[in-house]
Amino acid sequence: MRVIGGSLKGRIVLTGGLGGMGGAQPLAATMNEGICLTVEVDPARVQRRLDTRYLDRSTASVDEALAWCDDAKRRGTALSVGLVGNCAEVLPGLVQRSFVPDVVTDQTSAHDTLNGYIPAGVSPGERRAHTRGRTSTAPAATSATASKIANDRTRPDGRPGSCAMARTLLDYDERRDV
Repeated sequence: MRVIGGSLKGRIVLTGGLGGMGGAQPLAATMNEGICLTVEVDPARVQRRLDTRYLDRSTASVDEALAWCDDAKRRGTALSVGLVGNCAEVLPGLVQRSFVPDVVTDQTSAHDTLNGYIPAGVSPGERRAHTRGRTSTAPAATSATASKIANDRTRPDGRPGSCAMARTLLDYDERRDV
C-alpha cells in the first residue's frame, strides 16, 4: 500500500485464481476501496466466491468485465469482478487491448504442474480427468505441462509475459515497480 499511496481507490488490481490463497484477493482489494478483476478458469470457484460475497459480480465476457471496472473507476467505487477464463488466454488479450492495471498479482497454481495448473486450451474437467487417470506416463505429461507454463508465462526475453503489463507487480513477498 505504501507504493500506491495508502489506498486502492480508483485503482485496478488484476489477479488470477480464486482457489485457496487467491479467494480473498477480491475482498481485500474492495476493503481497501479498490477495483479487483480476477480471472479464474473454474466457474465453480467463481460461484463459491459470489456465494460467500468475496466477489460482487461475475461474467465470462472480457468486454463486460472491463466495462464494469471502468465504470467503478470513473465513479470511484470499490468493485470485485470474477472473470471466468484462463489467465494464459485472457491476459495476452488484455495486453493486446493496451489494458494497464495498477497492480498485478498471480494466485494461480502455476507452481503445481501436477495437480493444479490448467494450461491454455484445457478445461477444469479435462484437467481433473487427467489427474485422476494418472499412470506411469504422468512425469512426461507433467514435463509437457511445465513447458507449456513456461511458454504461457514468459516472453522471449525471459521477462514475465502477463505480469510485465502492470505499473506494480506483487510477487508473493517481493515488490517490483515496472
